[in-house]
Formats: sequence, C-alpha cells, structure tokens
Amino acid sequence: MNAHGAMMKGSAETARSPRDARPLAVEVVRSFDAGVIDPARWNELVVLSGGTVYQTFEWQSLWWASYGSRRSLHIVLFRADDAVVGIAPLFSRTGRPASSKLFRLIGSGDAFSRSGGLFLDDGPSDYLDLIVAPEYGEAVGRAFVDHVAGNRSSFGRIDLVNLRADGSAMSFIVPALAASTDFRLTITDGDVCSQIDTAPAPKEFLRSLDSGVRRRYTQASRVLEGGDASVTLRTIGPANWDTLYADLVRLHQARWNRAGFPGLFHDKTNSEFQRGVAAALHAQGWLWFAGLYDGERCIAARLGFIFGGRIYDYLSGFDDASPWAKKRPGMALLLRMYEDAHAGGMSALDLLRGDEKYKGELTSDRRILRNVTVEVCGGPPGRKGLPARIGSTAGLAGFLLVREARLFKVHVRQHGLVRGLASYVRFRTQRFTRKFQVGKDSSTNE
Repeated sequence: MNAHGAMMKGSAETARSPRDARPLAVEVVRSFDAGVIDPARWNELVVLSGGTVYQTFEWQSLWWASYGSRRSLHIVLFRADDAVVGIAPLFSRTGRPASSKLFRLIGSGDAFSRSGGLFLDDGPSDYLDLIVAPEYGEAVGRAFVDHVAGNRSSFGRIDLVNLRADGSAMSFIVPALAASTDFRLTITDGDVCSQIDTAPAPKEFLRSLDSGVRRRYTQASRVLEGGDASVTLRTIGPANWDTLYADLVRLHQARWNRAGFPGLFHDKTNSEFQRGVAAALHAQGWLWFAGLYDGERCIAARLGFIFGGRIYDYLSGFDDASPWAKKRPGMALLLRMYEDAHAGGMSALDLLRGDEKYKGELTSDRRILRNVTVEVCGGPPGRKGLPARIGSTAGLAGFLLVREARLFKVHVRQHGLVRGLASYVRFRTQRFTRKFQVGKDSSTNE
C-alpha cells in the first residue's frame, strides 16, 4: 500500500489483455494526488477512450474537492505492465443500513439515487463514464467484474448515470456485468442530448433550418455584424476574467430565478466548483467564452468547453430587460459558437442534456443517455420488506423536501413571503401541467 492509494484485496485480480495476454493489475486508490496517476496520462486516456470533458482529470478532481465531503473515493486503476489502460472513477457513501454501500461515478448528482430512479440525474456533469483504452475494453470489463465480485462484502449497489450508448461503460463494462450471474442490472432511459453537426458552413447551416427559425437566427446574427458601435464582443482572459465571469453568473442567476429555478450558482459549493472548473479548463485552453456588451453593460454571455474535437454549450445568460433583448443576443452567441466550431474543424456543437424546444429547432440529432443500476448478488445485507420500503420512502421524502424548500426560497427571495408562496404554487402548477404537454419552453435557454 503506497502513501496515496489503498490497495483492497482486489489488487491481485487479473484479466487477460487482448493485445499481449499479459495480466492487468487492478488497484484501488483513494486520492487524486499526482503520485497515483499523472494528470496528463489521465487526460490522454480520456481522449483515447473517446471520453468527454467531464471525464478529464481537471473536472473529476475539482468535483471531488467540492463535493467529496463525507464520501469515500474509490478510483479503480487497471494497468497493463506500468501503463494505466482503464480507470473506473467511483465513490461511495454508506447507505442504510450502515453495511450497505452505494457506489456512483464521480460527477454524479443525488437525484437519481435518492429518488430510487424516479428522477434523472441533477449533477453538473452531462456525460459520465469509465475511461478505457478501446483495445483493452474486454479485458477491463472482465477485470471490473472480478474486482466487484471479489469484494462483494464492500459493494451493495452501483448507480451508473448519464452513460452514452457508445461510451466505455455501455460498450465494455455493462456487457461484462450482464454476462455474470453475480449481478442484477436495471437499464433505463436517461436524459436526451442533442448535437449539431458543424461540418456545414454557417450560412449553409442557417439555410437548413425551418423558415421561422432561420429568420430569428439571421436577425440575431446581425448583432454580431457591427451595426451598432456601442455593442462589442468580449472574450475572457486574465485581465478581465473576474468581471466577465461575474457578469455571466449575474445574468444566469437573474434569468433562472425569474423563471422560478434556483440556478446553477444557488449556493457556495456549486459556485466555487463552477468557477474553479472554468478557471482550470481555461488554463488548459479548453474554455470557450464570449460576452456581448452595450457599452459597459453585459447583455448576453455564453460559456462552453472545447475538448476531443467538439464544443459543449454549457452555460448562458442574457439580460431580458435590455433593449437588445428583442434581437436575441443569446442566439447570436450560439451562432458564434457554431462558427468557431466550424472554423476550428470540430465535429459537433453539443447542446448537452435536456429536450428544450430550441434544441429541436436546431437539430434532429437526439441521443438518449442510459442509467444503469447494478445490484451485487450476495453483497452487504440490507433491510427487506416493510423496513426497506419505509427507509426508501423516507429517503425520497427527504430529497423532495430539500428540493422544494430550495425552490420556495427562490420565490420568497424575489417576491416576499405572501406573494412568494402564491408564486411558488403557480410555478409548481405550471410545471406539473407542462409535463403532459408536448415540447418544452425554451425561453431560459436562448
């Protein structure tokens, strides 16, 4: 056992590599310290595996620094000789009863697990996955199965959420788990993700849209054409980082709060994580940012990530009280993001999770993520029958109470207690009604 990692009994487990038939060593580490694995090698493996920005060392380690309190890190490394060829970035929390362990992928939110799968993931990571060199995929899958089965006294359940159909987990790990009699799998549909092919030139892309949509985006593009000298486009850098990022946060929060939602920066932990990861990705050259300013007043801002040959449209905000709001500056920045993706030879503009109406207007390429619950047969004993149902119901009730209290606070902060209560009830009624309607409101995402 080294100073950085804790070896479990699974460390002696092996699997055969399809390349040279040498065994894969399996090691569990408890730290993101560079002494365990080189961050550069971690990221090289992400690229090799076809992973996303959410699997990078920067994103994963910063998520853990922000959200790892009262949780146990369980990163499984798979090595061929001294080379890491697979990473399972897991963490656990003690369930109820104390002997039952729930494992999840680093970057997961709480909604799926705490609601028993009734709600989709609410974490900040749009895509989650294991990180596997494709030529070692089957070997890593078998080694992962052997590791969990060999340590079944520590594993109770594994929740794998936001999995891409073509990712490492669905390609190698899930098939290996399904082939084993040691596990019971439940696979359900997750969020919908949309992406735009950025091969066409921007004008060609606009021509491909329906006439009404094309007209709106064409009008929005004129904001960027210099028709008014008072409107300038600014990109983020060391000299203006604090100002521009603060403007994005302010616009995002104001817009989402007016719509009745807490927003991405609703508490200190989320705010610090988002700022920290944006700064880390910027240092790597993986951040896309643009803001539109009317004089010194920010009227729209948009932030995305650049990684693995694609650009991710992650966060936006715009000032709907500005006279420029009618010209749709948020749309203008989305077009600029498309233009940069095309000019940079990127394969896609990824609009990420959610089935908002505006995404369907821009592309028909919609992909459904998968959520996989893995029950370990013979794992830690848990309560059964009525006690289990009561515990599950209590956990769900606690989750819902916290969520609704956060929403209610948003409405009270904006309108005061009495009007805030009426606003909250109206908001909840509208949201409930909308679940039975076709399409979603896109107003908060322009």
